[in-house]
Amino acid sequence: MNRSRRKRSESGDRLAWWRDAKFGMFIHWGLYAIPAGIWKGKAIEGIGEWIAFYAGIPPDEYAKLATRFNPRQFDADAWANLAKAAGMKYMVFTAKHADGFAMFQSRCSDYNVVDATPYRRDIVAELAKACRKAGLRFGVYYSQDQDLHEPDAGGYSLKSAFAASPEAYRAYTARKVMPQLTELLTRYGELDLVWFDNPINTTPESAAAIKRLVRRLQPRAIVNGRIGFNLGDYRCLGDNQSSAGGVRGDWESIATMNDTWGYKQTDHNWKQTGDMLRTLVDITSKGGTYMLNVGPTGAGVIPGESSQRLRAMGRWLEVNGEAVYGTAPSPFPYDFAWGRATVKANTLYLHIFDWPKGALCLKGLQSRVRRVRLLADPKRELSFTVGDALTIALPRRAPDRDVSVVAIDTVGAVQVDASLQQQPVGGIALPAHAGELHIAEYWGGMRVGQGGCLSDWYSSDNRVAWRFRVCAPGEFDVLLQTKAVSMAGWLGGHRVEVAVAGRKLAKTLKATAAERDGSHHFPTYTNRIGTVRLEKACQYTLELRALKINPKARGGLTASAVWLVPKGARAVRNAAAQVSTPRAKLLKSVLA
Repeated sequence: MNRSRRKRSESGDRLAWWRDAKFGMFIHWGLYAIPAGIWKGKAIEGIGEWIAFYAGIPPDEYAKLATRFNPRQFDADAWANLAKAAGMKYMVFTAKHADGFAMFQSRCSDYNVVDATPYRRDIVAELAKACRKAGLRFGVYYSQDQDLHEPDAGGYSLKSAFAASPEAYRAYTARKVMPQLTELLTRYGELDLVWFDNPINTTPESAAAIKRLVRRLQPRAIVNGRIGFNLGDYRCLGDNQSSAGGVRGDWESIATMNDTWGYKQTDHNWKQTGDMLRTLVDITSKGGTYMLNVGPTGAGVIPGESSQRLRAMGRWLEVNGEAVYGTAPSPFPYDFAWGRATVKANTLYLHIFDWPKGALCLKGLQSRVRRVRLLADPKRELSFTVGDALTIALPRRAPDRDVSVVAIDTVGAVQVDASLQQQPVGGIALPAHAGELHIAEYWGGMRVGQGGCLSDWYSSDNRVAWRFRVCAPGEFDVLLQTKAVSMAGWLGGHRVEVAVAGRKLAKTLKATAAERDGSHHFPTYTNRIGTVRLEKACQYTLELRALKINPKARGGLTASAVWLVPKGARAVRNAAAQVSTPRAKLLKSVLA
């Protein structure tokens, strides 16, 4: 048995509930909620929970915030009931974040909410009880590496994080980390998830010891990937990072509702409910789980902007949850112009972002269709015809302005043609994970990373190719979509060549057409490479080469997909959904 299969067999029972859940609540709450992004009258840049780092606050001065922590409006039951109303199935709470302050009573350090504050109540205990009462799974976040309050631990910045000597860090781990984890794992009943973060100083031996401790004291709890060294039960993507597809195994996307995790009174950049719903659907369609964060105020209140959006998501899930909970990822290896797909046993769910006029046509479904229904109107069956494509007659108006779900019940398990092909509506998607990589023997490294994006592409001798079928010949705009591999953004300056149908198109990529897709912080860049005419309905091969790579670009050339978009106004409108956002403005500027 290989390592990946052995890992799944060992953790399969533990992960079953998490795989089905799809949607959870992350809560960042601690002393940082008191200044809420303001220090000595000055608004501080950066995320709220890291205010000590961004404002340069000495640890002793920051620790004095504990004397002001008295959240009289905190109501654990209200928080748990909000998560339940949102359709979330579990909660993960920051028992100790990187500032080192414990939100539970700890015997090994009096720097905790019971011993150091006037509030004197164990927050973890109250939330654990409230979640069980509400029927939610409960887990804790614990910063095992970074701890601003401990000089022997990792600090906030990379420079300070590596400042501790190995001996000092081992002493910190023995003195605080293992005892506090033991407290968390033995005092609060059964925990479902233990969430670690940023293993910068952590050694393989330390991570393994932590994992053994969890397994011994909470044998059914799952552990996230940021414990480090591939010891987690599932993979964690970067903060506010989703996947372009092709991520193997179990994975999670964690995201904020605005731009910060901990509460920050100046951050009003709230994401729209529709964007977060489409993100939930997109992640689910690719086999991931979505943990969405709230940052309560210093008074213990979840901001109204968060609760309003969460309740709206919950109302959508009350109607459409069948197409999310317990589903498997889309059996198609590409996204659709109109939305996404999920599957469960004998049902294929079509999550429609861009409601077509009159009918929806789908190529590639090989199972015999028994019936087609609309989740928003379960008593009404939709008429359909089967030919070269399945054609579903749709009502004039979409049931939901953000995402409407059509369920296709089949005879037997859902089976599809998983080859890359043109759908009747929209363009042809060639995702990076579905390409064939050609890597020079003397220069390796190019790979499809955890975000489903080609990265580490440093050699012009490397290339990637796709085989695909065209059903409606014509003229196509060729678009290259790239994503940043860090929140710092992406540098253009690469020159690429696309070869298809006997024609070669070259383009120097620009980083000017950037967008954040309404839900994540990793910018997307779309460049029009040129136009090509595909004369016949047949199979083609498209090859992407790098003629020149900008040496200053982190990750080298990155690419998440090539799109062939039919010429015309309707194609431009539909292409918006194809490049991970419902906004058409960017596409109009790119294709102009």
